[in-house]
Amino acid sequence: MRTIGAALTAEQKQDLLTPVYKVVLTAPASGGSNVTYEQGRILSIDHNEAPYSQTADIVLDNFDQAITATLLGFTGVISYGTEPPFSSNTSPAAPLYVTEQHFHSSEDVLAVVLRLEGDVDFMAHDRASADFEQEIADLKTLKDLITEVLKCVLPDWVADTVYNL
Repeated sequence: MRTIGAALTAEQKQDLLTPVYKVVLTAPASGGSNVTYEQGRILSIDHNEAPYSQTADIVLDNFDQAITATLLGFTGVISYGTEPPFSSNTSPAAPLYVTEQHFHSSEDVLAVVLRLEGDVDFMAHDRASADFEQEIADLKTLKDLITEVLKCVLPDWVADTVYNL
């Protein structure tokens, strides 16, 4: 569960607020670059958070054709908050992975559509690299096996992502 600071909680109780939202995308390589998109670039965000599923569809305005690189594999953090005069406090949501990117054009609109998924949704894309059969004498529990899969230490499993438990 996400918690927010007392200042942001107090600001949300005001009669007139201007919401602030942004997404910070970080390249997958260690020391990778960050790209931040805010209201001026974000046309829409459809962000869903549930206990076992976190997804977001973000439409970015690409009127100036500044977004040309692929953002697939980037980690994205969506933050929400309020705009001054109260403050520019924001509360970040759980990190998501960019799994799809589409360039869209129609009359008077150039856009980039991003699909982001959380850990549980992203795990659906991982696959075993070989069959696995547990030895009869092996006393590992199901929990042990799942932990090994998520930490990429199960011998027959080669995953693209090591998950934090």
